Amino acid sequence: MKKVLLAGAVRPRLGALYCALLTFIIACSYILSAQGNRSKKVRYDVLKALDTALVEFRYRYICTDHMQHSSEAVLQVGKRMTKFQAIGDYFSDSLMVVHGGKYYTWDEVDKIESVLPRRGYYPGWHLIDNYPKGKTTIIEYVPRDFYCSEEERALPQWTIMSDSVRQVMGYTCQMARTELHGRRWTAWFASSVKLPYGPWLLRGLPGLVVWAYDDDKEFDILLLGKTNRKSIIGIEDRVYVRAPRESVLKIRRRFLEEAPGIVKRMTGVKVDGDIKPIKRRYNPIRRIQTP
Repeated sequence: MKKVLLAGAVRPRLGALYCALLTFIIACSYILSAQGNRSKKVRYDVLKALDTALVEFRYRYICTDHMQHSSEAVLQVGKRMTKFQAIGDYFSDSLMVVHGGKYYTWDEVDKIESVLPRRGYYPGWHLIDNYPKGKTTIIEYVPRDFYCSEEERALPQWTIMSDSVRQVMGYTCQMARTELHGRRWTAWFASSVKLPYGPWLLRGLPGLVVWAYDDDKEFDILLLGKTNRKSIIGIEDRVYVRAPRESVLKIRRRFLEEAPGIVKRMTGVKVDGDIKPIKRRYNPIRRIQTP
């Protein structure tokens, strides 16, 4: 794995990490050490524009690890690529479009970001499909690095059930089935919406995926609405660690399993005694294939 410098940025967007106390401790330590003098001006994170989305689809995103989480996610569809991410990170992108590259004090940054939702950071990764051309890029933050994984763009092998039709969220949908990264998926797609896209990697059908869920009922993704408007599809300019996606999943799992020790090494905070470590079942949408 190697780090690649795209550009400088101020501080990480913590995304789904806000939901875990141990990660919160690390984040606070990292941010406070970076802030130092709060009157000093810092450069706001920059979003590098890649494409312009012409339409956006908002999904309810339910996932289950040690408990069930319900959030919202946004699928931006542009001429050359799509981007799928948590709604909180989508709002963060919007702030970077307005403020990126400008200099603010930390108090000013806090005021700018006070409009961000406290919840809504599942999934904890961003997926840009067909970027670079012919590839899929997935970004995920694990303290204290941002990881970037690039893979060849491959479509799922779908089996369309021509005799299975139902109404979903006002759309007449047809069922399709596939196996993808260790899970069996059912997807209901609307051929009336002639876009071969959907949440995560669930694309390649002759219509938009309106509803998708896995056989184990651990992931359930449902279309809530559509908005016709232009928005920037972009990627943060920062230092990334380039690594295969499978490796990043293992790094995330190790972080969760060894969080108490990592907290102590990174922050000096000892997690024992009256402070009980949070036991979390790591259950990514893409199952880890090797030990």
